Amino acid sequence: MNRLSGAHKTVFFALLGIAALFMLGFRTQWQTAIFNALPPLLFATAIALRVRTATFWASIMALFWFSYGVMDAWTFQGSTRLHALGITVLSVLVIVAGSWAGLLARFGKKPQE
Repeated sequence: MNRLSGAHKTVFFALLGIAALFMLGFRTQWQTAIFNALPPLLFATAIALRVRTATFWASIMALFWFSYGVMDAWTFQGSTRLHALGITVLSVLVIVAGSWAGLLARFGKKPQE
């Protein structure tokens, strides 16, 4: 774990946070909780094992979690809305951190000639 880059660590912990929020949100329905928490846990495991494409696919999946969080935030009120906003914020964090290397390669400083 200590050999992961900062972006990979950010994605790893954000995925664990998404899984925890799903487990918390569906705590009365354990089958649904496991079904929703399993994908971020599997992606976090793949990142910890340094699977090369894990952050890319986690970022793609985070687009769905973002959509889910926005939908629930618009639909519900109170603590459920806070739960949905937490999922939304963490999914944006996964998307940005997972894309960070590509963003630096595209928009970073170019070497002087």
